[in-house]
Amino acid sequence: VNYVGPIKESFADKGVVREYGNIKLLHNIANEEMLPMLTKIFPDDWRHLITFAFNRVLYPMPIKRIPSWFEKTDLENIIGLHEISSRSLRNHLAVVGDNLGAQRELMSQLIKENELLMYDGSVIHSASRYNRLLETGYNKDKLLLPQVKITLLFSKNRKLPIYMKIFFGSIHDISTVNDVVKELKDKKIVFVADRGFYKNKFYESLLDNRIDFIMPLPRDDKRINYFKPLKGLMSYHGRAIRYTRYSVDKFYFYLYEDQYLKYEETNEFYQFKLQKQNVDFHEDWAGKIALVSTLKLNPVEIYLMWKSRDEIEKSFHILQNILDTDAPYVSREDVFRGYIFASFLSLYLYYKVMNLIREKGLLSKVSVEDLLFELSKIMKYGDNRVVEITKRTSNMLNLLNLNFIVTKNE
Repeated sequence: VNYVGPIKESFADKGVVREYGNIKLLHNIANEEMLPMLTKIFPDDWRHLITFAFNRVLYPMPIKRIPSWFEKTDLENIIGLHEISSRSLRNHLAVVGDNLGAQRELMSQLIKENELLMYDGSVIHSASRYNRLLETGYNKDKLLLPQVKITLLFSKNRKLPIYMKIFFGSIHDISTVNDVVKELKDKKIVFVADRGFYKNKFYESLLDNRIDFIMPLPRDDKRINYFKPLKGLMSYHGRAIRYTRYSVDKFYFYLYEDQYLKYEETNEFYQFKLQKQNVDFHEDWAGKIALVSTLKLNPVEIYLMWKSRDEIEKSFHILQNILDTDAPYVSREDVFRGYIFASFLSLYLYYKVMNLIREKGLLSKVSVEDLLFELSKIMKYGDNRVVEITKRTSNMLNLLNLNFIVTKNE
């Protein structure tokens, strides 16, 4: 690999110096799959969508500041967008927001054949009072704010968010699930729920609408057979778990006994007993987790699918907090829809970067933010030469096999 050598001239001699490395990586990742789709489906808007999405991954900020950030980057040369303003960005987001069919087309193309999709939902709050999509609800700080419901499909196989849809804040959960399933009727979707849905007997609605699901049961559910022999054995994150499967009526029941959890719950009970506290405890229930599902699969696979719900919840956290999509102040409905779709693109790119790090087995050492920060130090002169990079950045490039970013010939 040929690297650009030391450059002795001052920055001022060669004009503007722009951020390049982080932009180059995101563009390279987008160009693998997403960008060819965007250029075809949104031929007049893709450059503004990519600009917004890149900004969200790197330095999320209000729309009015994005043009100033754009001037600091090499995006102009990489995507051929020579001028951008907050007005033009909003106008393009509005066009995209109005074209829901095109949005669905792109996201549908991201889904692979025979891919297992897991569904979950959340809400996004907004300070806007004029967007008709929004309905009043509580945010994480217990403040009443207008909110919109958002649903997400997550690929279990590829660990990627690949489909997102927004609904009026008042739409009931079963309606959101039905709507997504109808849109993707030829895809395999599994609703992975928490106990709250069971208490609302949501599982019956899912069954009536032929939607597959996995759902935890409350421990006092009469259909749980705690005396069923647990003949299977698996390991999950170093914890020994015994399991079995049986059926009742239309459902399959999966019973697990986490040995570490069993020890914790039993020990806690006897500690309370030593303190003369009266605590209700069923020793046969200790450490046991029961799941109900429409799917007849290996109990190990069902358990891993249920646990993967944590990954979906993490993706909402990334979308709302790291990519700063929560509480946008966007009054126009068309701009808001475009804003959410472009934010989905940024979430997809964020996970692609994460998976790149994951494939190298380095997630415990290098975060997405770590990598993108180091790459932000790779600059380009106005005459298209890469500024000399630091040893730390060079080590990061070698570690993740990203040396293509600083080669002379691109």
